[in-house]
Amino acid sequence: MTLGKIKSKSSRLKTTTPTAPIGHVLSSFKPQITLPTLFTGYDIQKVSSKGTLVPRLLTLSEDLFTLFVSHHKVGNAESVTDRVRYKGFKAYAKVVETVTGAPVQANHDIRVIDVADILFVQSGFIGSRKLEVAAYNCSKDAAEHHHEHGTKKKKKISKLDPTKVISIFHNNGKTMDFLVESEEDRMAIVDAIRIIREAYHGIKMTAGREERLLRYAWYDTDYDKSGLMEQSEFLQLLGRINIYVKQERAIRIFKTFLASKLPRNGGRIGGPRETGITFEECLHVLRKINHELNDGKECADVLFDHLFGEEKWIVTADEFLTKFLRNKQHEKNSTIDDVHKRFGELNSMVLSGGTQRVGEDGKADRTAIDRTAWREHLMSRQNDVFDPEKQRLDKSSLNRPLTEYWINSSHNTYLTGDQVKSLSSVEMYVLAMHRGCKCLELDCWDDDDEGEPIVKHGWTITSKITFQSIITCVKGYVDAHPDTLPIILSLENHCTHHFQEIMADTLNDTLGDQLYKFPKSSGGPL
Repeated sequence: MTLGKIKSKSSRLKTTTPTAPIGHVLSSFKPQITLPTLFTGYDIQKVSSKGTLVPRLLTLSEDLFTLFVSHHKVGNAESVTDRVRYKGFKAYAKVVETVTGAPVQANHDIRVIDVADILFVQSGFIGSRKLEVAAYNCSKDAAEHHHEHGTKKKKKISKLDPTKVISIFHNNGKTMDFLVESEEDRMAIVDAIRIIREAYHGIKMTAGREERLLRYAWYDTDYDKSGLMEQSEFLQLLGRINIYVKQERAIRIFKTFLASKLPRNGGRIGGPRETGITFEECLHVLRKINHELNDGKECADVLFDHLFGEEKWIVTADEFLTKFLRNKQHEKNSTIDDVHKRFGELNSMVLSGGTQRVGEDGKADRTAIDRTAWREHLMSRQNDVFDPEKQRLDKSSLNRPLTEYWINSSHNTYLTGDQVKSLSSVEMYVLAMHRGCKCLELDCWDDDDEGEPIVKHGWTITSKITFQSIITCVKGYVDAHPDTLPIILSLENHCTHHFQEIMADTLNDTLGDQLYKFPKSSGGPL
């Protein structure tokens, strides 16, 4: 189907949920996006799951919340395909802390990537399973063509150029890989993705968990993009965010709330009654369902009542420090200044059902919080059982032999699944390094067919990858993320002397000065 000239943009390019203050911050970064065609549809070559290159359009929404990958221009008001084939549901679900369960795959021609679902972006090297398959397919096609036609007939065989690659990694480890021909445009796209991701994560904590979760799921389930959640959409939403309640019960609560609303027609009784609920109203209904599921009281409220009293709605900084942090949590090093800082953060957040408390100076109140802010704190990283101070690097401690340190290590790094029949992929090395692994394992074997060392799980039917591809991948990643160094390559060496020499040459030639070589004259410990 051929689409004509775009006359107007549909609401699909706008996230239809209230997004302040996150949305205001994101929109302020729009002038930094230096590639205008990214907002109207930029031509890319997407790498499919089968490793084939297919033409697609990459579009960034006007509000910077969403990337679209589509067959045709997104936002064409005349496009019936746009309206009919878009079924909702992003391809990757595990984004917000409270979302659990397996990803829900979409059945539509438009792939939607939410800014909250971008783990990181990289370019310039092959670092995913799909790119490995694509590179293999291209080399296989070239070899078959040469075998069939010799060198007399010339035919252009597409070859995967790693320098043109961009890979978006999602929170569940899946990737969206594509090629961009222009180096200038490629860098502009990578910069744009990094800008919106960093901006989002820098400001997202100003909104509560429930607000962030609903914002993310709303765009998928508001099928008609009306800005209102109708009954059928609401039922889809419950499953999307893992609230399990009988459908009859959910419908009763939804209809009861809808009936209690005055018509939004200038406030006149008897005006046309709407069939859907707004973002804020939806949060209210979800809390009502959650309230009923918990028999009227959440665990956070039970703890609040126990510590501060059932009749109270507000807790002061002194009470929080003494009764909760010191007596209950045994955080003896916490101070009143720590509490004031945390209360200021909580009272600056947009929390539906709560009150943004303001102090005498006009800034966020630092002396007290309400129950809503209390619930938010309990589920936040600031209340994590893990002490963040333990993650701080003390460089003065890095003067001991290597054997005296605990090292974040990865076993059988190359495997995507089990140790018997799963696939091997360089993608696993990228994910391991991104997660903080400092020791990567390579089980090295001879391969006469390839004529070079390969990595696989020996005496099994796991697939193989070349030693060279892994070292090239590691090199590409540490060049882009220099703070990843140092990295230890643990070589389980099953190779003969000839293949060991190839391994040594590969390490020297690829890593160069980045490769640490233990001085022969040194007699001390490593």
